[in-house]
Amino acid sequence: MTKKEIKFPVTYDLKIIMTREAGDEENRRIVESVLNNLSINNGDWTNKFSSQGKYIRYSIPITLQSQEQMHQLYSSLNNIPFIKFAL
Repeated sequence: MTKKEIKFPVTYDLKIIMTREAGDEENRRIVESVLNNLSINNGDWTNKFSSQGKYIRYSIPITLQSQEQMHQLYSSLNNIPFIKFAL
């Protein structure tokens, strides 16, 4: 099996699952801060609540310019306690 190389720039939907503890507005502010700090272009967000309302999933179209920027993004997202999963 060969490893597939990502060609940059790349645009895809970033999926983030967060707890609702901080609220929707604060969750968005936190993630927008990361995207802005890394100069990552992003489009219109969509969200969906879990069936019991404990979590919220955001889908955010983003454009990454390099592998380094991708690593910085996921490293920054890993440091946010309200984020349970990012893909």
